[in-house]
Amino acid sequence: MSNRMRHTAFLLTLAVCAGAACGSTDPSTGCEGPLQLTTSSGPTPTIDWNPDCPADELAVYEVTTGHTLWALRRAAQGITPPVTYGTVPLGITEVHAAEPLVLGTNSYALYMKFPGGTDGSWPFQP
Repeated sequence: MSNRMRHTAFLLTLAVCAGAACGSTDPSTGCEGPLQLTTSSGPTPTIDWNPDCPADELAVYEVTTGHTLWALRRAAQGITPPVTYGTVPLGITEVHAAEPLVLGTNSYALYMKFPGGTDGSWPFQP
């Protein structure tokens, strides 16, 4: 990890998807086990998760208002890590264009939904 970037990691005891091994980009293939989420700092943080199960949806929102700041939805393929805030991965649909993040606030959260309906929200600070 770079010394110039602050990283926030969350170990989630959430069973992510039901199914086979992780690492596949096939959206019908699920994963099992805890999810470790990492976000870098800055106005365009990198969002990464392990195991690298493909997600159906990914969104960043403001916690206190619920206002969506950026949202992606899988199209032909699942959303695979890493994802940089504001950059739409190839083959993914942007549902809500990225709005600027204000540095130094603790009121942001990342929402992710995986195949099979497993979902969750996790706070982060850019």
